[in-house]
Amino acid sequence: MKKTYWWKMILVSIFFFFGMPLFVLAKSYIYESIDVAIDIGKDTTISIRETQTFQFSGEFHKGYREIDLKGTDTIRDIVVYDEEGKIFLYQKNLSQEYVPGLEGKYSYQKSGNLMRIWWFYDAQDETKTFTLGYTAVGALSFFDDKDELYWNILTDYDVAIASSTVRVSLPEESEMSSLKIKEYLEGGESSFSEILDGKTALARATQLQPGADFTVALGFPREIVDRGAYWKDFFSLYWGYILGVFIWLGAIVFCSIYWYMSEKHNKGRGTIIAEYEPPHHLPPAIGEVIVKEKISPKTWASTIVDLAVRGHIKIEEEPVQAWMKYLIFLPGIIGAFFVGQIIFSIMPTEDAFLKALALGVFVGIGVISFTKDKNKGRFERKDYKLFLVENTTKDSLRPFEKAFLSVLFSGRAGVFSTREIKKESETKRQEMYKKFQDLQKSFFDEVAQLGFHNHSLKKESYGKIGLIVFLFVLFFFSFFMTFLGAWYFLTASILGAFALISYFMWFEVKLTPEGNEEREKWLGFKEFLYRTERYRVQNLTPDMFYTFLPYAMIFGIEKEWAKRFEGIVVNSPDWHTSPTISNSGSSSFVSSGSAGAFSAGAFSASLSSSFSSAFASSSGSSGGASGGGGSAGGGGGGGGGGAS
Repeated sequence: MKKTYWWKMILVSIFFFFGMPLFVLAKSYIYESIDVAIDIGKDTTISIRETQTFQFSGEFHKGYREIDLKGTDTIRDIVVYDEEGKIFLYQKNLSQEYVPGLEGKYSYQKSGNLMRIWWFYDAQDETKTFTLGYTAVGALSFFDDKDELYWNILTDYDVAIASSTVRVSLPEESEMSSLKIKEYLEGGESSFSEILDGKTALARATQLQPGADFTVALGFPREIVDRGAYWKDFFSLYWGYILGVFIWLGAIVFCSIYWYMSEKHNKGRGTIIAEYEPPHHLPPAIGEVIVKEKISPKTWASTIVDLAVRGHIKIEEEPVQAWMKYLIFLPGIIGAFFVGQIIFSIMPTEDAFLKALALGVFVGIGVISFTKDKNKGRFERKDYKLFLVENTTKDSLRPFEKAFLSVLFSGRAGVFSTREIKKESETKRQEMYKKFQDLQKSFFDEVAQLGFHNHSLKKESYGKIGLIVFLFVLFFFSFFMTFLGAWYFLTASILGAFALISYFMWFEVKLTPEGNEEREKWLGFKEFLYRTERYRVQNLTPDMFYTFLPYAMIFGIEKEWAKRFEGIVVNSPDWHTSPTISNSGSSSFVSSGSAGAFSAGAFSASLSSSFSSAFASSSGSSGGASGGGGSAGGGGGGGGGGAS
């Protein structure tokens, strides 16, 4: 018995010493009431006084209130009173954590879309009342026939509230029949609202649960408040944003006019006249930069064809991989399979799935067999091998062409394969990417030396990168400069607009007067390629097709150029071989994509795809007080609060 007694004493002692602090530290509170007085001002602002009565069980030192700014322009003039009407002392940058000595002080801070208010006091096992006063700007809604206040009294309180009474007052008397009030309650026992007289309305809710929403909507005649006063407040609040927007618009308009005057208005001859040869016999890559002021994947594809025509490269079409041929059957099989599934689902049997599969295979093969020529090019993308011809004179090459050949065939024993480059290691692809970047920069400098542009495209690319980075930094810092508000937006707008104008004036590439004339000549040459039948069609020769083909490629009109040679027998070039025909073969429509013919479109797509693959891992509503719909929590204000 004594042993049992001692064990009981030990258990009681453990419970006493370890459980007692839980009873000592346990505390709770509820709201006996949250009563709100709303005075609508003639200037459209609303003055709000929230009287919150807490019933504390335990020791408390801090109260807080979070007001949702949605539906308002701002909340200002924030004060906190104790139950005797004495104003708490405001302290900027006041800690949100209680320490002894902070009693009687309060502060507030905007955080995102919330205004957070907190104050400190001493309370233990008692009832205390605090009053929060503040002014909301932009909380009213203006309509054609009325004005309206749609205000959330509370939405996110964590504890129960016994009752909430709201009194709304207008700045002047009106006919009672012209006033309409409606309350919305979610999470409470009961609510009602009424018009007391020509300038006062009342709403009340009882037994509100934690998280309850209580909203009041009051509609009144539009002449009660001065709408013009609102716009004065609006400008005083948002003047920095308004001026910033005008600065941005002004900068955009200026840049547009400047671009038009420098790029479109200043022309050479002002007339596009057909040219029958490439101007100054410049290579197609340079012509593309003169016309478009940029390069594209077709730049290097056309350069390869041009070098092949001039005898520096040979192009060999690689056989299509066997497994690729069967892809043409896939769409028909899948489509027919689903059709079969639908058919057999109407007639369910145990082997319906197998029947549907068999039907899909049968119909799919039949459909693809009928349309395989149409789908062949879609699934059988060609690959090419390029062979460097060593026994040619390199003196005729321009510096960028020599550099291009060096990059293309470096470390490849004079053979470049669009298929093999996709299989190379990431390190090699990074090296090639860097070499092409250097090639591009030197190419831009070389074009600039011709005198057709005011400076190199390389400088423009640096300026563009700098502009994007600078604007990103301005946007990034906006998240940390919210306390500056309109001032930061105005300053950022001035700096951003200046950067934009600077880019257009000093970094964007513009054609010189000679460059404008040169561009018109290139456009005239494009016109000749596109509409040959109108310009000396009788003088077309088979050799001319391949000579001018790379130029048609940079303009994206290689198909139109090929059509000019319909009916003319054009032999396959000696610099191109195909596994389907011999070099001596001929075609009357060389670029059509027929077997063995050299297709500029397919070649350009294959090369662009190969380069992209090589660089992929290296590049680096109104409320319802006036007859409309509404709900609790749908207006301005609201939020929650509490104590700790």
